[in-house]
Amino acid sequence: MQPACCPFKRARVHYLNKDLQLTQFHKRTSYPIKESSLTTQRSAGCLKARFGHHRPSHHEMEVEPPKHKGTSLSTLILGAAVTGAKFTPGNHRATRHPVMDAAASGVLIKHRTEDVLDEARRLSDMGCRYWHFHARNPMTNEQTTSSSIYQATSRGVQAYGPSMVMSFGASRNGAEVKHSIQQFGEWERISQVSLSLHLDGAHFVTTQAAVELQVILDLEQQVGPLPRRYVNSQDFANDSSCYTPSPRARNASLDTFSTANGSNYGSTSPEVQCKILSREIQERNRLHLPHEVEWVQLDRSYAATRFSVEHPKIRLGNSGQMSSPPISSSQSKHWLRCEKSA
Repeated sequence: MQPACCPFKRARVHYLNKDLQLTQFHKRTSYPIKESSLTTQRSAGCLKARFGHHRPSHHEMEVEPPKHKGTSLSTLILGAAVTGAKFTPGNHRATRHPVMDAAASGVLIKHRTEDVLDEARRLSDMGCRYWHFHARNPMTNEQTTSSSIYQATSRGVQAYGPSMVMSFGASRNGAEVKHSIQQFGEWERISQVSLSLHLDGAHFVTTQAAVELQVILDLEQQVGPLPRRYVNSQDFANDSSCYTPSPRARNASLDTFSTANGSNYGSTSPEVQCKILSREIQERNRLHLPHEVEWVQLDRSYAATRFSVEHPKIRLGNSGQMSSPPISSSQSKHWLRCEKSA
């Protein structure tokens, strides 16, 4: 497993400046950042998010060059995504290439709770402070919606020490996830958002990621293409406010470079996804825990976040609860996690 500072795709690095505004660098140029004898090279472009007691304007979500005062450097927060949502035995189609099959089938990924916790402890000792986790069935290595597995993992990480900030991913896809959704409804995919920290939940849960983009695909069909200039405009805010999602269920699939079944999320409707997204935000607000956003397709994910901010039944960031979870004051008060699919 590679640390989040490595120059591989899907690596996550968060930078915190003196104003407690998160800055994420996403290109590779020569820019040294030192912490505990670590030197890494990151980028010249950044994305800032300031979701405090006001809803962010499009100006606050613009990509802009980093600004540094004098020679002071930002703080580097190391993070690790330890399990992932795609690489499972059921999602992979064998290629007879031993290396590719071993990597893409997920056999090298820790999935038994004791192994996951052992890895988390070792990561913490190495300086990792952000830990992103998708629960897996310890018997099958497939993604699961089991809250008990999320809770057992959270309990073990919290018991080791308060230094690690936990993030739960949603149970995205796979045969077992689809079966649970068929039995109990779409909420099964993301029910871990309603777990408080003292009941073994996580500081963050990704409330916007991949399957929620079905809402944006539906919006595209209603209003046409969503170029960045339009998404930044008041017209988009108005269209988002009066948008009525389609109730028609369809196959939720995203075109990504992934495993054979990794881009298929089952059958769902934009109406269901819009309702679930609204409920997710309400649950995190109720728990007084912050929200986490994951970008998997740059333009559509950008539009999805702006849509979530503007839609009257969602209002991401409108409660003033995008601020700090119960972690040390030296860590970020405003988080936005962005990820570009390979």
